[in-house]
Amino acid sequence: MHSLAGISEKKGGAILSSALVIITYLTIALCIIGQSITELYTSGYLFVLILCHTAKLCLIKFRSPLDMAIGIAFLLLYVPFAPNLLIFDGVDASLIISIFIIFSDILRVFDNTPDFIPVIDSGKWLQWCGLAVGLSSIVFIGLAAPRPEMSLMIPIGIALYFQECLIKSGQQRRGSVIVFLLFEAAIGGNLFLYWGGYGRLAVAAYLIMPFAMLCSYHRIGIRFSYLVLAMPALLIWAMLVRGEDANSITSSAAVGVTDHMRFTEYLRSGLGYGDVGLGPYLKQLELFYLNWFPRDQWVGKPVGAGYYSVDFLWGRVGVGDDFNVSLGFVGDQLFTLGRAYPIGLMIVLASMILTRRALVWLSGKDSIAALIAFDATLLTYFWGGMAAFGARAWFVIFPILALSGLGKIWTNGTRGQHFVTEITYSRS
Repeated sequence: MHSLAGISEKKGGAILSSALVIITYLTIALCIIGQSITELYTSGYLFVLILCHTAKLCLIKFRSPLDMAIGIAFLLLYVPFAPNLLIFDGVDASLIISIFIIFSDILRVFDNTPDFIPVIDSGKWLQWCGLAVGLSSIVFIGLAAPRPEMSLMIPIGIALYFQECLIKSGQQRRGSVIVFLLFEAAIGGNLFLYWGGYGRLAVAAYLIMPFAMLCSYHRIGIRFSYLVLAMPALLIWAMLVRGEDANSITSSAAVGVTDHMRFTEYLRSGLGYGDVGLGPYLKQLELFYLNWFPRDQWVGKPVGAGYYSVDFLWGRVGVGDDFNVSLGFVGDQLFTLGRAYPIGLMIVLASMILTRRALVWLSGKDSIAALIAFDATLLTYFWGGMAAFGARAWFVIFPILALSGLGKIWTNGTRGQHFVTEITYSRS
């Protein structure tokens, strides 16, 4: 029986962790109240939120793929960039970060990653063949695909499914580490051959998936503090792949990931802006689930808010026809709902919770591959909104669900002899 990676706080750190949570939420309350009572507001709230929430995360180990995805999203989207944006551009993202913390904490409360994952005593030749097909397709599909940087998503789903099958067939940790390294090398090969440097957060999501699979089944505890220590190297890499000067890393203009906060605050400062209405909002929610569907076969398919907001707000003078912006998960709601954006966020949050439960049910409660793909791709949601998520996640999830269904048919509804042991972990 393999156990999912458990979250745990350092011994003696529970009191400190609770204190940090209290300080964080008191700061969030002051930040929200300060939007109406300006005397209670200060930009210093931003630094308190960043420091306290980062310290809280550093005290725990990720217990599930969802924890890992949320922690990485906070690190890559806010930890270095929000203070940077405030210092250099005077844009205060305190409210955005407050909403992110509340949103992600509620999502974690309803985390339904299966507590029972069976180890199957079965042959491995089919799993190895499937993995070989998936990994080789990741590398070579770009030779025939019109958009190589997008075409790797389906092969990633195939490879992720068979990576899990191998682990569940009793693969030892050393073998699983080798498979993980082959997986990451295949993605690296695709990026080396075809990638132009755009979509860095989507790439991060793809790289997280096989890593989360390895950690989940083999109880490899990853602390947030490790990622914080690796942040300088990640920042330099993110700059270099776009041909930017790593020496200018302190300049907000040099890091495009700040755009989602900048545009969100632009919309929030003037709530009359945007294509406000229930219809536009429902179209974006539709894209959350159906943006994978080909446009040439769907007459009247909605356009993502990140694209048509350019025409709506600024026009395309001086920019290309393909130019779009990242509105962020809050800006996405502001653009379509205006002052009612909290309602939109609650609807999306409820949709995510229900969708994760549906994925567990569709996976037969004996697989987490589809959940890993969903959770890892949340990086693109927090950065780009509903349409950005829908354009990527389902291309990975659908192959996993299809293969899972075929696998159950192939084995007449069984996967060999199941040895089931309860997995217990704290949901704190």
